[in-house]
Amino acid sequence: MQFDQPAVSGTLNGTGTTRSRTGRQAELRPIAPPALKPIAPNNPVITETAASNKKRRKAWTWFRVTRWLAFTMVLLAIGLGGWWGDKRAQATLTAYHAVTADVRGIQGLESANLSTFTAADAAHVHSQFAQLQTDVDRMIALTTFSNRIDHLIQRLPYVGPRYGAGTQTLQVVKLLADSGTSGSAIGEQVLTAYKTNGLSDSVAPAGPTWLDVVNQNLPQITLITQQIDEALSLRAQIDQRYLPVTAQLKLAKFDELTGRYDLDKLVNTQLPALQAAFGANGPARYLVLIQNPSELRPSGGFPGTIALVTFDRGQLRSYEFYDVYDLNQAYTESQHAPVAQPWALSRYAPSPELSILDASWWSNFPTSAAKILSMYQSTDWPSIRGVVALDPAVVGSMLSITGPITIDVDGETRTITADNVHDEIERQRALQRAGEKTEDVHKQVVAIIGKEIIERMKGGDRSTTLEMAKAIEKTAEHRDMQIYSADADVQALIEERGWSGSMTPEPGVPTLALTFANVAFGKSSELMHSSFDMTIGPSVNGMRDVQLDVTLDHTGSPDNDPFYQGFQRWWVDVTLPEGSQRTRSTVPEVSNPDEPNGGSYEIPLPSGSHATFTIDFRMPDTSMLLLRRQAGLTPAKVTIDTPQCSSAPHVETLNTDLIVSLTNACPAVTPK
Repeated sequence: MQFDQPAVSGTLNGTGTTRSRTGRQAELRPIAPPALKPIAPNNPVITETAASNKKRRKAWTWFRVTRWLAFTMVLLAIGLGGWWGDKRAQATLTAYHAVTADVRGIQGLESANLSTFTAADAAHVHSQFAQLQTDVDRMIALTTFSNRIDHLIQRLPYVGPRYGAGTQTLQVVKLLADSGTSGSAIGEQVLTAYKTNGLSDSVAPAGPTWLDVVNQNLPQITLITQQIDEALSLRAQIDQRYLPVTAQLKLAKFDELTGRYDLDKLVNTQLPALQAAFGANGPARYLVLIQNPSELRPSGGFPGTIALVTFDRGQLRSYEFYDVYDLNQAYTESQHAPVAQPWALSRYAPSPELSILDASWWSNFPTSAAKILSMYQSTDWPSIRGVVALDPAVVGSMLSITGPITIDVDGETRTITADNVHDEIERQRALQRAGEKTEDVHKQVVAIIGKEIIERMKGGDRSTTLEMAKAIEKTAEHRDMQIYSADADVQALIEERGWSGSMTPEPGVPTLALTFANVAFGKSSELMHSSFDMTIGPSVNGMRDVQLDVTLDHTGSPDNDPFYQGFQRWWVDVTLPEGSQRTRSTVPEVSNPDEPNGGSYEIPLPSGSHATFTIDFRMPDTSMLLLRRQAGLTPAKVTIDTPQCSSAPHVETLNTDLIVSLTNACPAVTPK
């Protein structure tokens, strides 16, 4: 049998020629042999290279042997300990499922209504954290090996990074379980004390108050903070690419929650301030000024009624209402160094010295409050730690939560609501002026309303108390409530939260503020409605030209009681952004040595009239401008025309501070 010759490619025949795949002889082409060079037997380069190659071959051989041995050892371990490993793996999986179930249960607490949270609820949370603590400890024990084996596992490809990330995640969960167990135990104690002794008591309770519990647990709270800080530090080291997707999602949620709070600040700054503010180490008494915006002052209004409110160990211990003239008499009769009047008062109500009645004049409330505190200390009244100013809007916000109240005023029954509280107070004064009342009882009405609201706060459930606390916080942000503390740490926290009522610029924040005072000293201030029109030009050489038009409209009638609707004389202070220069004003400024950089102005306003004046200024180019809202001023309408919104100027009501963006597209105005 004859077979075909197989095709070959590139094979040599005996003559040194190539044969094609068809077997036919191709063109003869000689193949040149490579040039040969003699090799020196003692060439050092060649010798070194050969030695190096020999070492590499040995190293590679050793690596292959080592890898084979390691692989063999792993197989041997699996083979010999299969039954034990299987049981351990099953136990680890069971522990893992227990931990994830615990975490899901605790995560569900985020949606819990804390206003109805009880000590029993806190005890349940504590048990959940304790169970998580037990389960995660068990899982760590099941996945922990000797240092040598642990080191070997972490060096394995694929397995090592995942093992390391999982181990770190377990340690984070361990730290959070430990801190959560301790924290929930403290929470249970706090709620138990709150349930037993409440937020108010006329006498000191025999058992611990909620603030006592916080004080007693401060060392443990500090330790909890350290554990959470350690967990955060360890969390930052985790390469979550090597974790399952479910674990990555849980870490993302953890990052979101922990990003909301600054625990170090809570423990080192906020808790000490809380202790000082609410009398952790002795009674903390505050002078409360209930200001009347019908007689507008730069800080809000004339404080015709005042109160002394005392906190002790976190409880509202006592409160008493007074006529401000009682305090003024005590000051007048005391030994004190006279305080000079501010320039505007010396011009329109000259007196040899400043009265404590007028000491709240300054638009920067901390300045007014510090002045009042200093003057108060000359009297024989009980010592105070701070001053709080309240606008009737605060009372209205409380009534919107508690509902209307019915009071008896000089034999007459009146229903007080959130909408009519101020009118009802002034009604009594009007009746007295009309001769229908023989006594001035309008300040008694303020005291009656105040007492009723406080008693409702004391007797309300925790849900109502928290709702009222949130409303109070909002009024402070809107400058309807202004707070000052003589304690530097407490005051720093007040300033940070924006509760000080200050009209002065924040450091580094361009601020425009207009403050008004009716120096005709009638009760018609709320009939003055103001509006501001501001045109902000483009940036040119790092500056912007601004035109500010201010309109004042007296809505009162000349036919009615002039005390309530008569002539107004407005004192206006204008504070421009730092670095600004006023270029023009259409009314002459008053020669006031205390005037701000935008000047002081006097605007007479008869009943039923209005007036407009303009101030032009140049301000440094910035990304934003902050507009301040004065306490007690009837909310002004603000129209703002910026380069990016020139086709549609923005209109806003100045019932809170506003931020004007000078870089973003329309709308360019947002509440602060």
